[in-house]
Amino acid sequence: MIANYEQSSYPDEALYLFANMLKEGGSRRFEVKPDAVTVISTISACAKICASRPGKVIHRYTIATGLHQDARVGSALIDVYAKCGDMELGRQVFEEMKESSRTVISWSSMIGAEGLHGEGRRALQLLMDMQKEGIKSNEIT
Repeated sequence: MIANYEQSSYPDEALYLFANMLKEGGSRRFEVKPDAVTVISTISACAKICASRPGKVIHRYTIATGLHQDARVGSALIDVYAKCGDMELGRQVFEEMKESSRTVISWSSMIGAEGLHGEGRRALQLLMDMQKEGIKSNEIT
């Protein structure tokens, strides 16, 4: 449902469901915890409405649960920070990712974020760094 709301342009509803999921997940009645896909959908909902505060809360949740190590989650965090105008946090997320876990998606997210903020030289440097790491660009990169 969270992914459906996010993809159907109802980001507020996605955030509401995620908050309820966390609240209910801690009770004895439910043992449901968000997985990487749920977190990515929720982060994407934050990005759609430039909700940096909930994005930061979800970021802390990913660190507490270890989900921040998932390259897809990291890429979504980079995207939300870029769209909310907080490039320093986006760069921090990228730098804290293990080099071995960086994928073309995470590199492309960071390159796109730099480009979005007019940092063409940084974007080109990242592209060269990515190629040095042996990661091939795709059509999104």
